[in-house]
Order: sequence, then C-alpha cells, then structure tokens
Amino acid sequence: MDRIFNNIHPEIFSEISRDIGQVLFAGVVVEPIISHSTETEVLIIGLLFSVCFWCLSIYLNNKQKI
Repeated sequence: MDRIFNNIHPEIFSEISRDIGQVLFAGVVVEPIISHSTETEVLIIGLLFSVCFWCLSIYLNNKQKI
C-alpha cells in the first residue's frame, strides 16, 4: 500500500482538494444565496467543508515544497 501512495504526487491531491472545495462552495454556498433559498445550517456546513478542503490543498502544496 505504501508503494501506491509513494508513487502519487502531492500536487495531484492538492489540485483535487482545491477543486472539491470550489465545487462545494459554488454548489452549497453560492447557489442557494443566488436562488434565495438559504438554510443557515447547510450554508455553514458547506462553507466549513469548503474551507477544510482548501486548507488541505494548501497543506499538501506546502508539503511537496519541503
């Protein structure tokens, strides 16, 4: 199993994580605001997940430079 993870580059996971964060932000945060059908709990959870994926992306991107 370690050979699989050693062959995968961190920048790939970083880009995937960044894209997931963007899609979550657009689908769960921006779209309900535009359509005026916001539920506060869903908005907060979507924003938290987006920020978590963006932070993971930054972490993985910094890890590859070390």
